[in-house]
This record gives sequence, structure tokens and C-alpha cells, in this order.
Amino acid sequence: MRRSEFLDRHDRRLESPFLDAIRRSFREVDRTQWLPGEQIRKLQIAKAKRLIAFAKKRVPMYRELYSSDAVIDSIDDFRSLPQTSRKDFADCDIKYRTAEKLPIGQQVLFSETTSGTTGDVVMIDRTNLLEAWRHACMIRECDWWDIDPNGTCAVIRMPANKHGPGWNEEINGTIVNHWSRDGFELLFGSGTGYHMDASAKPEQIAMSIIKLQPDYIQATGTLLLSIAEYMSDYRPKALLTIGENLYAPMKASLLEYFRAPVYDIYAAVETNRTAATCPYSERYHVHDENAIVEILRDDGTPCEPGEIGNVVVTSLHNYSTPVIRYDIGDLAEVPTSPCPCGRGLTTIECFQGREIARLRLEGGRKRIALGFVMTMNDIPGVKKFRLTQRGLDDFELRITGRKTLCDEEFARIRQSIEQTVERSIALRITPADDIPLGPRGKLTKIEFVD
Repeated sequence: MRRSEFLDRHDRRLESPFLDAIRRSFREVDRTQWLPGEQIRKLQIAKAKRLIAFAKKRVPMYRELYSSDAVIDSIDDFRSLPQTSRKDFADCDIKYRTAEKLPIGQQVLFSETTSGTTGDVVMIDRTNLLEAWRHACMIRECDWWDIDPNGTCAVIRMPANKHGPGWNEEINGTIVNHWSRDGFELLFGSGTGYHMDASAKPEQIAMSIIKLQPDYIQATGTLLLSIAEYMSDYRPKALLTIGENLYAPMKASLLEYFRAPVYDIYAAVETNRTAATCPYSERYHVHDENAIVEILRDDGTPCEPGEIGNVVVTSLHNYSTPVIRYDIGDLAEVPTSPCPCGRGLTTIECFQGREIARLRLEGGRKRIALGFVMTMNDIPGVKKFRLTQRGLDDFELRITGRKTLCDEEFARIRQSIEQTVERSIALRITPADDIPLGPRGKLTKIEFVD
């Protein structure tokens, strides 16, 4: 069985209970990734069984949701449990879904809330156990992708705090001696971090990147594409994308512009570190030791290979605000063959992120506009797009990168929308110089205006 040398090379060997927990968790994920899939599933069910038994006893929401005699001994038992959703979490009092008492040895370090881009804001507690496993998954990603934690990294995500320590007006961001102030820094003494404002103008971000020449950039794929045209004479060691779905055409464009490998991270506030790009293929591997990911049809049954379904996630180490069988609102595709890398971890062909919003149909129904988004991704030269729906049949499509579309392209786009909303529509194409990104560097592709 292969053993990683990542800790041997980079660990500063500082001692603390938290750092020791990270090391133990990483050694476990390093070992178990090579186990057969069937053995990994048994380990997952054992963890889920402990979590669910605790949640039934200590968390009011799950005490009411689950029957007292519910026993979890198999994946079928697990799938028989009801699903939860972001709306369920957002609509209830935080105390209702928070543990009345934590297991011995666990403590809440801090709390975090979702961005609210879907309209529902959810708060999650971060315990020492949850954070140890998150770090273990991060370290495994660095090991997979040969990331040097002592390199420099530009992190372009949240709007920067212009009054915070380390603020640098010249780069419109903060310069700090770490990528992030957490266990990662304590373990490895990571290199300089440049925390840059995702809401700044693309050309301004690009100028700062060119000046700083960081080894790595972490941002959404959309943001990276928006700055790519201003970049010159700069080649990072790798791009780390996070926060939205990385479509194949987008990844291909990033590879062409930056001439560097692109690695994608699938994570959310509610579900912790969940999946990441396989180092040997274009697919994703779930961090099975940290989460159970199900891809389900609308009727709740598991998707077959080649099918696209709803992503339902269980965070296996969140005992303070448990997240169990949580429909996160994303779609993913089940692969048709095993990953050639040989790992026993769950493999995902691709994620279709929640930015694929739903269009409104007659009768109050909504439908995910996957066909429209995929059609737009195939239109050459279009850099960004946003579809605005007014009423049921009035649509405006703003695009950047192209001034006009040919008749065939216009027809394909209109057809993809009409197939989704099940009616004829009026569609206008409006060229734009730019379409602003959201505060986290995400692009809202579809919006509804009353």
C-alpha cells in the first residue's frame, strides 16, 4: 500500500492536541483511499451510525425526524432516512438543529454562515473534530496535486477588509505570512498569502497578480477567466478553483490562458470538504472518510452510471450542527467506469453546480435550466452570460465577448429555453462590456425579475 511522504517533507512538528488530530486524520485518509470501495463504504456506515445515534439523542430536529427504533446497519438503512434541505435548516431556530451537549473532547471553535445567494442563510458550527478532518482532506489534495505549502498563493474570494491588518493599497488586498490562519499554517508555516478583493475590476486584479507572481491562485473559474485576457508573462504552478461548477470548456480555456494545471475543489459551508479533482483523471473523488455523497433521482432512488442526479451529502464529523442526507441543491453525474487511478473512493464524473438556477414555469413550478447552460457553454467566444426571466415568456440574455450571434446560435439558445419552460418565448440578446461577479467571485447565470 502506498504511503504519502507529504508530512515527512513539510511538517514543522509543532505539538498540540489539534495538530496531532490533523496528523492522525491525514494518515487515515492516506491509508483508506487505497482500500476497495466496499471496505470504504463499511467505514462510512460505521461513522454514520454513530453520528445518527448521537443526533437522535441530542439534537431536537433529528429526534423528531427519526423514529426511535431506526437502526443503521447498511446503506439501505441509511437511504431510508428522510432527506433534509437548505430551506429546512434556514427556516428553523438554530437551537432546534444544534446539539444540546457535545461528545467528550469536542468543542465549537467558531460558526460560519452560507453566503445566502440561494435566498436561504444557514449557520454551521465548526468543532475541533470537524476542522481536523477538513485539514486532513486539504492536505490530501495538496499531496495529490503536488502543491508546495511553502509557496505563495493569491486567494481571490471575499471582498477585502480595507481596515484590517496587512492591507496593501497597491494590490487592493492584504499581504499576510500565511495562506490562511488555521492549522494549515501551524503545521507547515505556509508561504505568503495575498488575499485579494474578488469585487475589484478584473484588470486591477490582473495587474496585482502580474506584479506579485504568486505560485498558486485560488478563485472561482469565472473570476480567473475574467482576468485571463489581461495576463501576460505569468505562469502559475497551478490554479485552484472553488466556489462554482468548473465546466469542461471553462477548464480548457483556463489551461490555454494560464498554461498551468487546473484543480477543482467541491466544498460548501454546510458539508465541509467534500470532493476534489483526481490527480490522474478529469473526474472527482469524494473525501469518503469525511462525507457520504449520494447522487439521487427526484424520487430518491440512486442514479445509474451515466445519469445526472441531485447531490445529497452527509457530513460525517459535524456533531454540533449535524448535516445528514442534505440536499445541497447541486447536480452531479455518475461515471460509467471506474477511475483509472486505482483509489477506492467514490468517483464523480462531474458536478453541475447550483449556479445552474431554475427557470419558472406555469403553475409555480421551477425547472433546472441545464440544457440552456450547456448550450451557452458551447457557443464560441462568449465569455460571460446572464439570462433574465421576466414573467413566464420574456427573456433577455446578456453576453460578453461577442457583439452578435448568428441565426443558428440564436435558434439553439431559444430552443433550449423553450424546452425548459414548455412554451414559446420572446428572447433578446444584449451585448455587454462586462457582467459583474458576486461578492465571492461567482457569476449569477440566471435571474428572475418580477
